[in-house]
Amino acid sequence: MKDLKTFFLNSENISKIPKWANHSLIEQEYLDPGIYLYREICAYSFEEKFSNEFIELCYIILKAWNMNTRGAKLIDFKTFKHSIIKNKNFIKGLSEIKIEDSTINISELEKIRQLFYNMTLVETKAGLVTFSKLIHFFLPELLMPIDRRYTLNFFFGHGNIPQEINKQFDLYCKILFQFNSFAHSYDFNKIKVDRWNWNKYKSKSIDNLIIGYMRDNNKVS
Repeated sequence: MKDLKTFFLNSENISKIPKWANHSLIEQEYLDPGIYLYREICAYSFEEKFSNEFIELCYIILKAWNMNTRGAKLIDFKTFKHSIIKNKNFIKGLSEIKIEDSTINISELEKIRQLFYNMTLVETKAGLVTFSKLIHFFLPELLMPIDRRYTLNFFFGHGNIPQEINKQFDLYCKILFQFNSFAHSYDFNKIKVDRWNWNKYKSKSIDNLIIGYMRDNNKVS
């Protein structure tokens, strides 16, 4: 597994971090529905996030981010909403923690594990990516979105996701610890936040950094 902090904080790459993190902020992409909807997501306070309106918005943006495809087809909205509401206390228990805080402890990790195992979001077994994106909408200060094309490819050289839920969670934790380590080692004031809030949260900034690097170096098609 590639070490995120070692890779980006070396002398060759560190000066390029702001460029890569802002890679998506080009004028022709401003009307992309995924970017537009993400700005809408960022406008909600945590207290508003269990409203029907916010959960509907989450469902829509997951579709906009291609999370309703054959490999990870979203569950029906009623089940989706119920799954979120029944896990409200676990989500609230993590709402004060930030990705740049000291190493995530066992208690916090257990709450994340409960969410991962208890939330029913897709009809298939491949729920890792969908979970990561949804839980980022609720806990953007702490948890990062991941995907096959960029995140998994960056860390592991492929986008394969195991079918077993315990192995999926293990994969998620490995990436989370990498984000956590990088987040309290880098000065994020160097990264631009524009009106679309694409870099508002450090967890998303790191995600954008990986995407920008992968695109800039032709690591994905």
